[in-house]
Amino acid sequence: MKYNTHLKYLGLSRNGIGPEGALLIAELITHNSSLKDLNLKDNSLGSSVVQIFQSLEKNTTLSSLELSYNQIGTEGFIGISQYLTNLSIKSLNLLNITPIVKLDGFKHLFKSLKHNTTLKSLILNGRELQIVKGGQFIDKYMIKNSTLSNLDMLEIRTHFTNIQSFPDVEHIRLKYLLDNQSLTSLNIDCNHFGTENVLELLKALTYNTTLRKLSII
Repeated sequence: MKYNTHLKYLGLSRNGIGPEGALLIAELITHNSSLKDLNLKDNSLGSSVVQIFQSLEKNTTLSSLELSYNQIGTEGFIGISQYLTNLSIKSLNLLNITPIVKLDGFKHLFKSLKHNTTLKSLILNGRELQIVKGGQFIDKYMIKNSTLSNLDMLEIRTHFTNIQSFPDVEHIRLKYLLDNQSLTSLNIDCNHFGTENVLELLKALTYNTTLRKLSII
């Protein structure tokens, strides 16, 4: 398959690929010049996803990468961040539940995206981001990104109890997201940001001229 010149989409979700399989996927990506969309959802890849991102340095055709539910964790987030700045990929799903990505993981992720000029769509776990207070790095780095147009920060409750169990949970200052004049779509469904924060968001919308889609159901 690595020399196949016709395949455009490859779906391998829920196949138990694991870290050893990640090596084979990385080799495939390195040599394949036709694949545009790769779905590796829920394959217990863990921090081995770093090998996949390393292989993307030699691949300029893959545009969409689905890596949700792969237990990437803090180590994985830090590892992939060193490759994000120069990747040609346009859509990336890093929705993660366990293990929770710690503050340092999000810091490296958003810092690397500050200078990325190709990524247009990013999906993260908004609840996880709030629990570790990673929203501060959105404020600091994402308003500098002029390419990202779609940001999804969904709340995934599967391994979390009610918000009352996290009294120190951070409310991401949503208005800073709207200071980014490249975002056209923002999805923050089910994040329980609270009345005050949502009002702040709506006020900020008055001055935003680029956002076309906002979901806060």
